[in-house]
Amino acid sequence: VSTQSTGSSGINAEYGQGGDGANPMMNMMDPAMMMMMPQMMAMAQMAMTQTSSSATGKKKKKNNWTEHTSPDGRTYYYNNETKQSLWSKPDELKTPAERILSKCPWKEHKHAETAKVYFYNSDTKESTWTEPEDFTKMKEDIKKLEDKPESEDEESDSDKET
Repeated sequence: VSTQSTGSSGINAEYGQGGDGANPMMNMMDPAMMMMMPQMMAMAQMAMTQTSSSATGKKKKKNNWTEHTSPDGRTYYYNNETKQSLWSKPDELKTPAERILSKCPWKEHKHAETAKVYFYNSDTKESTWTEPEDFTKMKEDIKKLEDKPESEDEESDSDKET
């Protein structure tokens, strides 16, 4: 389950100040420190990982998203420009296959007791034991994408930037 929030309050809203016991360490942290954590992590990561696109000789789009780990070990993403934080990976950081996967409302799951595979549509709330046609097509699209030589991907990416 992903939770989207603006600002740095996403972590606090899910774990924070209610004392719900979900993570005792989160309840012991200073609230002001909790609110500043995504920004501090983003600044530290930027300082450690600044790289020049001129080193590769390729133009790269500016990406303001950085990946971080919350005190309880969960991954979250922070946009230094908009100050937005997300639990789910932003499209700008997704691979082409992840972008295709995120557009399909059908997801594959395993039944907790039987371990039998079923499919759930997050839009319609429908579930089925048989693989839906949309899900099959999505898997085929991803397979085609993965089978494509990397040089074709680079060419198509550079065509998009110009």
